[in-house]
Amino acid sequence: MPCIIVRNLRKIFRRPLKSEGFKGILEFYFHQKFEEVEALKGISFEAEPGKILTILGPNGAGKTTILKILTGIIHPTSGTVSVLGHIPQKRESKFLHRIGFLSSQKRFAEYMAWDLPPVDLFRLVKAIYNIDDKTYKRRIDYLISALDITDFLNVTVRKLSMGQKAKVEIIAAVLHFPEVLFLDEPTLGLDMVAAENLRNFIKDYKNEVGATVILTSHYVKDIEDLSDELIVLNQGEIIFRGNISQIYQEFSRHRIVKFTFESKKEMELPLPDKIVRKDATGVSYKIEANRTRELVRYFVENFEVKDIVIEDKELEDVIKRIYRGEHEKVH
Repeated sequence: MPCIIVRNLRKIFRRPLKSEGFKGILEFYFHQKFEEVEALKGISFEAEPGKILTILGPNGAGKTTILKILTGIIHPTSGTVSVLGHIPQKRESKFLHRIGFLSSQKRFAEYMAWDLPPVDLFRLVKAIYNIDDKTYKRRIDYLISALDITDFLNVTVRKLSMGQKAKVEIIAAVLHFPEVLFLDEPTLGLDMVAAENLRNFIKDYKNEVGATVILTSHYVKDIEDLSDELIVLNQGEIIFRGNISQIYQEFSRHRIVKFTFESKKEMELPLPDKIVRKDATGVSYKIEANRTRELVRYFVENFEVKDIVIEDKELEDVIKRIYRGEHEKVH
């Protein structure tokens, strides 16, 4: 049974309008006008327990708005939302104890514990969630070991590097072992090593706890390494839902197909204008995705083929095309 159910979710924001000049200033304060911006346009989706669902989309697509509605920070304009059987906007204590939220915009440690060392911050989180001593000891030992933060447990947060702060933030977000973890661009601003360590922890935590993770990110490595399923948003609408293999199948126009032959010999090859590399042992084609099967069948039937490798274009290229609105399916 899905742990998150979203049906016909809409969110409209009222944004103040301001004209230029002194007249605009007067109007702004005394006759303020507003425009309505529809951030989410009746979207529906579900999330399965124990899976990582990644929400993609260009800036302003509605990703963070979804997370804030799912965590109850903001209310939907219309539609229904259920998370673990709760209505998020009610912000019930039992619900808040079952979820965790890590935001790239407002870091808990920086705003709430700037002059505290992580060890004291974690004790503060323990008190907030009323975690008993035995459970706290078991969890904090696991988290400190998993994220390797022993060396700076007693250093104040303000003196930590960005990567160190990220580790502290994720521990604070999961110390109560939430069943659903919401991560809004968790690797933003991290170097490659810190980002990889954080991704590895997210996977380990999901497996250790059996948690569901809802993730937003612009980074391809986050998407490739973590995602069980993808949702692609554009202008408040879902334009794709599926896994990485499906996004390639539906939106990647070309593939690279490499054939290796049993023996070295010159031979006349089909589609010379599609060849991107050729030598005595093999040939590589850049071919339209919907012609791949036809090409493979031709080579298998007419050549002594030792090996066939089919490569999709870089995921980043495919996602860029979707963001630009070039998302017509190729099949």
